Amino acid sequence: MAGFEVSLQALRTARRFLLGMVFLYVWIGEKDGPVPRAVNPLLRVGLYVVAVSVIGTTLWLRRRELKRAQDSLTRQPGDVLALRRWRAIQLLVLVCFLAVPLYGLVLRFQGATLAQALPFYMVGTVLLFFLPLHEVKRDERDAPSLGGSSKKRS
Repeated sequence: MAGFEVSLQALRTARRFLLGMVFLYVWIGEKDGPVPRAVNPLLRVGLYVVAVSVIGTTLWLRRRELKRAQDSLTRQPGDVLALRRWRAIQLLVLVCFLAVPLYGLVLRFQGATLAQALPFYMVGTVLLFFLPLHEVKRDERDAPSLGGSSKKRS
């Protein structure tokens, strides 16, 4: 399963890159953001609701679609299309989680303070850093045969 290992390494690299983007968002918000001023509370609540719904939807999609892709890869470990589907779903999940810190940056550019935008940055960082990439579980059919069970009858 060399293709799987290459895909997993590419996803780990993408995860590191996306984590770097979160820190870039914080830096841009502090460097180029406007002077803090009162932000419409409705905007803050709206962004919180959108962030929670994106997280919930992404976790649901992740569980549902990755199970399908993993089942397909378990049945046919060499299937390139199933591997591409698995990798695309993993990448889509990571990018959806990157949207949460982006909401913090939007809030920051609307005049919020760093303390008000920090929950978005922190939740996005936690989701990107601590949520594991789903690996394909190999079952007994993929294990090499240890021989002895197939005897020829004469």
